[in-house]
Amino acid sequence: MIRIADNQFESYLQRNPGELTRRLYQHLLAVLPDELRGLPERLVLPMIDAGVVRARGHGLRSDEAVCGYVTVMFEICPNFDQEPLIQQVLGSQRPADERWQALFSGERALALAWERAAHPSFYDPAAWLAPAPLAGQGS
Repeated sequence: MIRIADNQFESYLQRNPGELTRRLYQHLLAVLPDELRGLPERLVLPMIDAGVVRARGHGLRSDEAVCGYVTVMFEICPNFDQEPLIQQVLGSQRPADERWQALFSGERALALAWERAAHPSFYDPAAWLAPAPLAGQGS
């Protein structure tokens, strides 16, 4: 019987970027149909890829965290990670998956940060463009 270590499985899809993008696209269609309505697949796929790059830039490596990050980009706004408190949590010294989970703790300050990130005036369409990978943050 083949055994796969947890850390190997956590990034299984990311070893095949095309498969990851395709699965994320199917996931987004299922969970956020209104947000994707009217957007052609040929435009959405590069947006997903940009989200993967942004997630990895924050040190997120597990398929689950990367998927969650991209989903939040489509649900809230692509530059949600630039909201100061969210940015602070993502930049803390805790392990990446702990930082990601901390964003959803339900703390009042974080709830307000999510509200600010979701406000139309916060939206930056340039965030859909893939940023350059951070030094030492290979994709």
